[in-house]
Parts: sequence; C-alpha cells; structure tokens
Amino acid sequence: MIPYIICLVLTILFVSLAEKNLNQDKKIKGIALLIIGILPMVFLAGFRTVTMGWDVVKYLVKIFNCSQNMSLDICFSRNQRIEKGFIVLVYLLVKMSGNINFVMFFLELIVTACFTIFAYNYRRKCSLKLSFLIYFCTLYVITYSTLRQSITIAIVMLSILLMEKKKYLLSLILILLGLLTHDSAIFALPILCIFILCDNTVNNRARKFVIILIIAALLFGTIFYEEIIQHFYNMGLISDVYIKYLSEESKYSHGKFSLFMFIYKTIILFLSYLLCKTDKKEEKTKWFVMLIIDYIFMFLSFKIVNIFRVTYYYFFPAIFVMCPQFKNIFKNDKASHMLVNVAVALLFIVYFLYRLLTNYYNMYPYQWIF
Repeated sequence: MIPYIICLVLTILFVSLAEKNLNQDKKIKGIALLIIGILPMVFLAGFRTVTMGWDVVKYLVKIFNCSQNMSLDICFSRNQRIEKGFIVLVYLLVKMSGNINFVMFFLELIVTACFTIFAYNYRRKCSLKLSFLIYFCTLYVITYSTLRQSITIAIVMLSILLMEKKKYLLSLILILLGLLTHDSAIFALPILCIFILCDNTVNNRARKFVIILIIAALLFGTIFYEEIIQHFYNMGLISDVYIKYLSEESKYSHGKFSLFMFIYKTIILFLSYLLCKTDKKEEKTKWFVMLIIDYIFMFLSFKIVNIFRVTYYYFFPAIFVMCPQFKNIFKNDKASHMLVNVAVALLFIVYFLYRLLTNYYNMYPYQWIF
C-alpha cells in the first residue's frame, strides 16, 4: 500500500506545480514538471516483479522469452492467439534492451504518455491534478493486469482528441490501429459514431434516431448475448476465448464486485444526468451517451464476467470530462465547487481502494524487483 500512496502523492504534487505554471503561461516549465509527474507511476509499474499482472504472467513473459533468441516469424507462430501488434512492440523493445523490466517500463510509459496528452488537451475542462487522480485510481490500476488493452485504450484516447477536432478519418485509422494490440478496440467504434452524430452539422432528428438505435442494439445484445456470441463464433468472426466467457468456470465470485459497480456507476450516471440538465450544450450529450452505453455493458458483465473490460472505452473517457464539471450545478458558488471536487476525488479514491484491497488486478501487495 505504501508504494502506491507515495507514488500518488509525488504525482499529484508535480502535476499541481505543472498546472500552476501552465496557468501562468510558463509552458516549457509546466510541461517539464508534467513529465516529471508521470515518472513515479511509470517507475512503479516498470520495476515490479513479473508475477504482478495477468497479461505479464500469461503473455508478456512468453513473448519476451521467445523474442530473445528467435525471429519475429517464430514469435508469431508460437503466439497465435496474441495480437500481432503487441508481439511486434514487445519484440522491438526486447531487441533494444533485453531486460523485461525495461519492456514493462516502456509499455507503461506509452500508456501514461497518451493519457497525459489527453489530459493536457482537456485541462480547461478538467484540472490536471483531478484528471491524474482519476487516472491513477482507475486506468492506472488496470494497466498492471490488462497491459495489451491498456495500450489500445491509450490509442483510443488519442483518437478522441482527433474526434474533437472533427478529424474523423484519422480517428478511425487510430482505432483500427488499436486493433493490432487488442481486438476489443472494435467496441470503440460507436464512440466515433456518437461524436459524428453530436456534430452540429448533423440533422437533429437523425442524430436522436441513430443514438436511440445504438442504445437499442446494445440492449438487444444484452438480452440475446449468448446466441450472438455463438453465431459470431460459427462465422469465424471471434475466437474461442469469447465462448469460454460463457462457461460457468469464467463466472468466478463476481457478485460483490458487481454490486459495488452497480451502486458506483449508478451514482456517476445520476450526477451526470443532473449535469446534462443544467448544461444543455451538445458537447455534454456525447459524454452522457457514453456513460449510458457503459451502464448497459455493466449489466451484461453480470452474466459474462470478462465483458466488463469493454466498458473501459466508455466509462473512463467520459468521467474525465463529466465528473469535474458537476460544479456547474452550483453555478458560481466557490465553496460548492470545492466541495464537489473533493466529493469526486473521494469517489475515485474509494474505487481505487476497493480494487486494490480486493486484489482484483493482482496489485496488492506490491513487489519490487530489488
């Protein structure tokens, strides 16, 4: 527990200093402090033992050992169930260093750097220190175990920045690039649809119709998920790993976690609804729709445990922008602004502590390589 607390304190300290300098138009100093601020998280993830994290134990170690003495083609043939983009990335890092902790360090650096770019661009909407607190308590937690998907989530976050600039084709290319490191990137495509539909140039009725259609399709999938997965498997569109998700063996003791997430996400969704009621800008609509989609996937995950990983593409980008803006409910009351920020921070700290103490991602206790 102590390493995580020290890491969080150092990160928030340097990020706060960075934010202060950026607000004073000291851009170079601010960015330098921001880079220093992410280093504790990267070092903590990079210098842990290889026993911490599912993807590290099951995939990374295997690819690392293969990459040391064999060609890339052999690595592909021996790891057919692992995405080729992830294999290539690890293979190149192994050739650069030959040390597995360097590989973990660099992979974590990629993920954290992408998030930092995302947070930096959204700093006018969400303070950097609150963004990094949310990141540490949510996405940083999962990078230890879902390393491949974390890289894909980072790529999707960069694509969202392009969506904001209405560069839809480039954002589509980035999402497709994310498929090379984890095939779940396909579930991020509806985000692009949501952004396009929330564009002011799109007819309002058509926008509402398609959004309702997307949500209806997800609800249909929630009800008939077993038949759909089996059908997709028979067509050869998905691997047998999704069939295994339907088995009873995959439904481990998930009840308490599901109950916690139901209460937690209900609070998030309700507060987001209040925000949308007080601020009618179209910009808020897309984030609220993303949270609704996340909520639907949460119910589906009660039946198929591993499907909850899909929600990372919807839940996390939305909360970074939505949660800090709950202060709009209170208009210009500074005391209320502070109260809401503290409440949001506590909400995510509780989330982090729950994940950590239940050891859901094999993060506790922390184990150094030294």
